Amino acid sequence: MTAITAQELVPPEGRDQRVWPLLTLLVGPIDSGKTSFLRRWYQTWRWGDGVLSAKRFADSTLIGYDLERLSTGEICPWARVVGGEPAGWQTWLAIGPFRMRREGYCFVETAVDEVLATRQGPMILDEVGPLELAGEGFAPLLQRLLALRQPTLAAIRESCLSEFLLRFPTEAPRIVRFQEAG
Repeated sequence: MTAITAQELVPPEGRDQRVWPLLTLLVGPIDSGKTSFLRRWYQTWRWGDGVLSAKRFADSTLIGYDLERLSTGEICPWARVVGGEPAGWQTWLAIGPFRMRREGYCFVETAVDEVLATRQGPMILDEVGPLELAGEGFAPLLQRLLALRQPTLAAIRESCLSEFLLRFPTEAPRIVRFQEAG
């Protein structure tokens, strides 16, 4: 396991994904800025592709999460707080106060398929957490990426890291400890 800082996370010379570690984990506590960092990282380097899980607010109240495709800016509603689901919302998975739609899984699956087809940098996945540790959510997609040796950059909460490394064992994962300056 290699540990570096977020500032050291840069594409390899020549952007050769074969020299990028199979798994890079951006590790930090909840609300530490991991999603914002991944957005800035992609905008800076324009290497790879992936999906961010962006908080969705109504006024100043968290109502859920939307998935955002980095290369296209396309948005897919993913999770809503119980009771805040819009008309026609079909729940596929539930965890805590959130209800997720299968359409979100399919949205990420499309991004994974395209990254695997082009092999032009890492798959950026925000985030892996309790659902994936239970074998649900994006776990099958992450397993597929790793089995096909596709470099992956994933955000994960500090509290999930140990269990994640047991559930998704990989050779020499790179751990990036993240804490938003401020």
